[in-house]
Amino acid sequence: VRPRAPHPVRALPRASQKASSDDDDDDSDDGDFADNLSDLSDENYDQGIATEEQKQRWLPPMARCEIIGAFALTEPDHGSDAAHLETTATPVDGGYRLNGGKRWIGNGDNFGVAVLWAQTPDGIAPFLFEPETPGFSRTPMVGKLAKRAVTNVEMRFEDCFLPEACRMPVTGFRHVAEILRITRHHVSWTALGEAIACYEIALAHAKE
Repeated sequence: VRPRAPHPVRALPRASQKASSDDDDDDSDDGDFADNLSDLSDENYDQGIATEEQKQRWLPPMARCEIIGAFALTEPDHGSDAAHLETTATPVDGGYRLNGGKRWIGNGDNFGVAVLWAQTPDGIAPFLFEPETPGFSRTPMVGKLAKRAVTNVEMRFEDCFLPEACRMPVTGFRHVAEILRITRHHVSWTALGEAIACYEIALAHAKE
C-alpha cells in the first residue's frame, strides 16, 4: 500500500528523471531549489529585524531573483550556537570593523547579500554583508553528498569595514532563536518532500 502524506503536506514536484550520464551530478534537484528560496525569502526580513530602508534596498531584487541571499551564523568552533559567536563587529568611526570566520554557509559562493551575525559590545547583532567588501575571502567546501546545487563555503573576515547602515536594528540571542525555530520547520518539510519524491521515483523505476 502506497503511503500517503497527511494533509496539508504536499510532496515536492517529481524530479526531472532525466537520464544521468557519468559527468552529470544531477545538481538541480527540488530540495536544492527549496534551499535557495529559503535563503532568498528568509525570516531575517519578515521578523521585523530590518529597517524599511534595508527592505527597500534588498527585497525587490531578491524577489526578482536578481540576487541570492545567505544566512551567515555558523562558525567553525561553535556551529550555530549563537551565544558563543567569535566573529566580532567592533564599533569604529562611521560603522564597524568585522573580524572572524564562518563555516558551512549555504549560497556562500554566489550571494548578493548575507545576513551575518556577530558579537558587538552590546550583544549579538545581524549585519547586511556584501561579498565585495574588502578583507572578505571564502573557500568552497567540497565532498558534499547531497544538496550539491547549494555550495557551502568557509568565510574569513579581516578588518572588513561595514557602514553603520549595514547593521540591522535588533540585538540579542532571542532574535536568532526565533529565526532558527521557524527555519527548522522548513528543513523538516523539505526532508519529508524529498523522501516522498525518492519513493515515487523508486516506485516508478521498479514498475518499468
